[in-house]
Amino acid sequence: MGRSFYIFVINLPWPLAHFFATMGNFWLLRILHEVGAGLATRDRKFSRRHTSAEAAEWLATAGPGLAQCTSSSGDLAYPESVRHRVNNFGMPEKIRLYRESVAFGAWEKSLETVVGLSELPVGKRSSGAGLFEDGPRGSLAAPATIVVGQYDSAFDQRLTVVGIADYLTRGSQVLNVKGTHWLPHEEVGSRVIEKCAEWALGSEEASLKDQLAEPDNVKFLVEK
Repeated sequence: MGRSFYIFVINLPWPLAHFFATMGNFWLLRILHEVGAGLATRDRKFSRRHTSAEAAEWLATAGPGLAQCTSSSGDLAYPESVRHRVNNFGMPEKIRLYRESVAFGAWEKSLETVVGLSELPVGKRSSGAGLFEDGPRGSLAAPATIVVGQYDSAFDQRLTVVGIADYLTRGSQVLNVKGTHWLPHEEVGSRVIEKCAEWALGSEEASLKDQLAEPDNVKFLVEK
C-alpha cells in the first residue's frame, strides 16, 4: 500500500475510489499534469507549480467543456455521455482503467496476434521452463523488453521484476533506468524508450545495448 497506494485506493468500493480521485479540487489530476509537464524533481518535489493558463491547457486534455457541448457548430455534436464528464473531468472513466482493466481484466489475443505468435521460430518461443514444460501460467510466447524506472513509486521492484525471468522467452530483457520516476515524461527515460522502439523495429542482429545512447544510465536486470 505504501508504494502503490493510489492503485490500492482506486480499487476500493466505488464511493471511496471516486472520492479519492476528485477530492481536494482534483488534487490527483493536478499532480499528474504537473508531473507530466516535467515540473517534478528527482527528490519528488516540484520545481514550480502550474500557472493558471498552463493548468487550463492541461485540463483541456480531459475533453470538451460545457461550452463546446452546448454549442451547435455545423454538424459537430457531442453525445450526452460527454456532457456528463464535464463536471468531473472524466475521472470516473480514468480510474476505470485500473478498476476494470489493469487489476482484474482478462487480456485477449487478437487474431493478428495469434497468427504472429504462430509464425515465431520455435527457439524464440522457448521460455525459462524445462524442455517439456510450458513454464508458469502467464508465461510469454514472444520476446519482450520491459523498462522500469529506478524511482517508480507506483510499483516496488520486488513486485515487478523479481522472478520475472521465469515468464520471459529467449530474446527478452528487463531494463532499469537510473534516476527516473515517470519514464515517458523524463528526458533520459523517454530517450531510452525511443531507442528501444528503434531497436525493436530495426535489425535483429544489433544489440539493444549498442542502440542505447547512454548505457551508463541503464542497468540490464534480465537478459535472455
